[in-house]
Amino acid sequence: LMLRAFFSLFLLLLSAANVVSQDLIPANPFGFVMNQPERWFSIGKEEIAAGLKRLEMSEGSLDRFLEQNQGKHLLFGYVRYKPDSFNGMNPKIEARVLKLKTTEPVTFRAFKPAAEAALRKIAKEFSEQKYIVEPSEIRIGDVASVYHISEFSTTTQSGTKHRVRSRTYMIPRDTYFFQVSFVDEPAVNDLSAEFERLVKSIKLTELKK
Repeated sequence: LMLRAFFSLFLLLLSAANVVSQDLIPANPFGFVMNQPERWFSIGKEEIAAGLKRLEMSEGSLDRFLEQNQGKHLLFGYVRYKPDSFNGMNPKIEARVLKLKTTEPVTFRAFKPAAEAALRKIAKEFSEQKYIVEPSEIRIGDVASVYHISEFSTTTQSGTKHRVRSRTYMIPRDTYFFQVSFVDEPAVNDLSAEFERLVKSIKLTELKK
């Protein structure tokens, strides 16, 4: 009995250690936190670095920074396989911060219909699009948000047609919002479980004054 209890405690401590050791995405001034996808390749580093340099020049004002940066900033980008070494549809994870057309913190009541309309507009731009989940409300990191899951067809430069699935989440905060997208090709490599774990790890931390 004592041996079984010791083994159970060992497994519990091992599980806790795995949680603590999970790497996070690089810190950012917008307070967006998410676990870093394991064994994925980071992309867009130059764009991110250039954006953060402009943030310093805007005296740390997030609103002023976004206005000067065409209303958007790339937080992070990852692809599943090393760029230029994969011929198929490379799964992708990407997050951007986008400025809202308001000077006052947005309410979810105002944000929801605008976000749902934006998601529907995005979906219409793709060929043979269909919804798996229509634009709907969801809580992300205890924040009322909007998301959809959509499938569409795309053709690579080699002429190969792929059936792609996109999960897109819009998370409001203050006078801007986060747009986080997870893209895979379910018939070839279904990454649903990994994407769901990453979504559950998203948190918004308190902003520095």
